[in-house]
Amino acid sequence: MFSSPDEPVRSETLSDNHIPPKLLKNIPELSSLIKSKPASDQMKYNLVNVLYSYVYICKYYNGCHYSFLSEAVDRLWKLSAVLYHTVNFPSLDAALRSALEACQQNKELFSSEQFSLSIIDDLLLLLKGNKTDKETSYIELALSDIHRLLAKAVKLGKDDSKTNPIKETKDNAKSLWLAKKKVLFMLAWFCENREECLTLVPFLPVMKEAMALDVKQLQEEKLKIQRSRLQKSSKKLIEEIN
Repeated sequence: MFSSPDEPVRSETLSDNHIPPKLLKNIPELSSLIKSKPASDQMKYNLVNVLYSYVYICKYYNGCHYSFLSEAVDRLWKLSAVLYHTVNFPSLDAALRSALEACQQNKELFSSEQFSLSIIDDLLLLLKGNKTDKETSYIELALSDIHRLLAKAVKLGKDDSKTNPIKETKDNAKSLWLAKKKVLFMLAWFCENREECLTLVPFLPVMKEAMALDVKQLQEEKLKIQRSRLQKSSKKLIEEIN
């Protein structure tokens, strides 16, 4: 039984007993995709931004994101600035904060600060991978699943039905096609740069702790403002009575 897409449910990660996505067939060599400029040094940060958005969507739909294909792809696309705006992030901090802020700004998707921060734990699991199968990493499977989602969305976008939310404009269809190409490029890049991505592992818990502290401080500031407003309101009421 599927959970409602409006009620986020924490699902198990790829490390549990769920059947993981299949690896994409015929992954091209990175050299065949690079025409002139070499891959950006910031690619691993862009990868984190995309993966955060993907894991968020998977957990939001409790692993049933294919059952809500149009919505899931639209939200995945818009949560990741890399896919939506072609942003290159200069740091891990910037890549994560961008995704977290996108979730917070989306009222339909946002569940809680705790839920948003918990995605970082899942990213850590993805990066560490499966110790029993070192040939295929969780990152490759996740990127393959994202590519498959976008491919289905592009195909669905060719439908002439007016009720199809993906086929809103030609620009959207083109953007989704470009997003699919970006993911394929990331997959080809990761296959040749796994070790570079592993350097991010020790920094993710540190980033989560720092962000959790920021959230706590922000909540405390909001509480102070609320108390201040209540005190002012109470004083005005007493003055009027007198």
